[in-house]
Amino acid sequence: MFQAVARLFENWLDPFARSDNLRPPEKIWAFVWFYVSQAKMAFFLMAIFGGAVAMLEAGLFWFVGRLVDLLDTVPKDAGWDGLIAAHGGELLAMALIVLIGRFIVVTVGALVEEQVIVLNFFNLVRGQAHAHAAATAAAASGHQHRRAHGALRHRPARQPARGPCAAG
Repeated sequence: MFQAVARLFENWLDPFARSDNLRPPEKIWAFVWFYVSQAKMAFFLMAIFGGAVAMLEAGLFWFVGRLVDLLDTVPKDAGWDGLIAAHGGELLAMALIVLIGRFIVVTVGALVEEQVIVLNFFNLVRGQAHAHAAATAAAASGHQHRRAHGALRHRPARQPARGPCAAG
C-alpha cells in the first residue's frame, strides 16, 4: 500500500515534460519563478505541511503542560478512573492528535518534500538547464563551424593599412 502512495507522489511531477522555451530569465526572481512555477502546488503543500509540523511540535509542549494541569485538578484518591471521567475527551483528543494527526502530517510532508521536490523537481531543473546549455553550445558551435568553413567568406576584402605604422 505504501508503495502505491509513494508512486503517486513520485509520478506527480514529470521532470521531462517541458521541452519548449527552456531559456530561463536573467533576473534572479524571474529565474527562480521560471522553475518553481512548474511545481507550484508541491511547494505550496511543502510550506503548508512544514508549518503544520512546526505547530504540532509546539503543540506537544503545550500538551505536556496541559497534562500537568489536568493531573493537578483530579484528587489523588480518584485515580485513573477519576482522571478519565473528568478529562477523558480531552485526553483522547490529545492522543489522536499525537498518534494519528502528527503521523499523517509528517508523512505527507515528507512525501511531498522527498518524492516530489527532491526526486523530481531537482531533476526537472537539472534536465532543463542541461538542455538549454546543450542547445546554446550547439548553436555557438554551429556558428563557429559555418565561420570556419566559409559561410562568412564573402565579406569585403581588407584594405591594406596606410599611414605611419604601415610597413613598406
